[in-house]
Amino acid sequence: MRSEEVTMAWKARRETEQVPFQIQGKVGRIEDPPHSVFFKKYVEANRPVVLSGVMEDWPALDRWSWDHLAAVAGDCTGEVIVSRNGLYPDYVTQPSPMAKVEMRFAEFLRRAVPAAGMEPLPPILEPGETIYLYGKSYLLDAVPALRADLRTPACLGPAAQPFQRLWISSAGCVTPLHYDLSNGFLCQVRGAKRVWLFDPGQGGRLYPRGAQFPGLDNFERQTQVDIHHPDLDAFPEFRHATALECHLRQGDTLFIPSNWWHEVETLEPSLSVQLAFAGGTVTSELAVLSDLFKRKKPEELMTEPSVQRLMQDPVMMQALLRMLAGAAR
Repeated sequence: MRSEEVTMAWKARRETEQVPFQIQGKVGRIEDPPHSVFFKKYVEANRPVVLSGVMEDWPALDRWSWDHLAAVAGDCTGEVIVSRNGLYPDYVTQPSPMAKVEMRFAEFLRRAVPAAGMEPLPPILEPGETIYLYGKSYLLDAVPALRADLRTPACLGPAAQPFQRLWISSAGCVTPLHYDLSNGFLCQVRGAKRVWLFDPGQGGRLYPRGAQFPGLDNFERQTQVDIHHPDLDAFPEFRHATALECHLRQGDTLFIPSNWWHEVETLEPSLSVQLAFAGGTVTSELAVLSDLFKRKKPEELMTEPSVQRLMQDPVMMQALLRMLAGAAR
């Protein structure tokens, strides 16, 4: 498929509310639950839910206006991604419609959140491009006051230390359908997003790029199907796929369980905080181990209790051996 066709198809997709797959319903909502209830009914049950009230004690929810963020972090420089067609990432279109750019955060905000009356900056790739600070933590590392504005949700338990990432996007940014190994909270601090979720049991209908489960990188865990313009001759089982729908607004927290497929679209300039944590599935523990594989030698990893637990599962043992092979190279 040519780049022009992909771009036009995605723009057409933004102009309609109809989708070419079945919608089973909306993700349920509950008030901030106790730790024991949340883990039993949602983490261990591998069941998505929108949580209200999780961020009530976050200073970030009131403090993080776009102007405040520009004032405290505007001089920070880091990687952002610019896209011609709004897809993050797009592994299909060649040449790639994406460009990674080192940019001051103040400039990023001018591009992602255009201010009324301010002259727009010249495009980096082409007019109509989108821009994404994509799953990074460098602002939190560079400005400790920002990290201090976040809290660990009580429903995760007193010992929880979830990994924190920021996702800041202009309107129209889309992360195509994929699954993550870890559990995740998507905490909506500013703006709005729409999320489509498909349960892990539908993997055969969603045609992952990776031949083995679990996929160990973003490419392997992404679907081959353009779910808004599916080629049903190439992917016939997709016609039977069913999704849950979720609209996230400021103050909402979406729990996306380990291995659940999800596609995320930014409806208006948006800031989300992702909290990644283990529990309920062996693959979520595998995800949390990823940092160990970067810091330790293969022979040291074998003594880790969490690695030894994974070795008791044959499928996860295969995944573990693949990770060990990668760490040894």
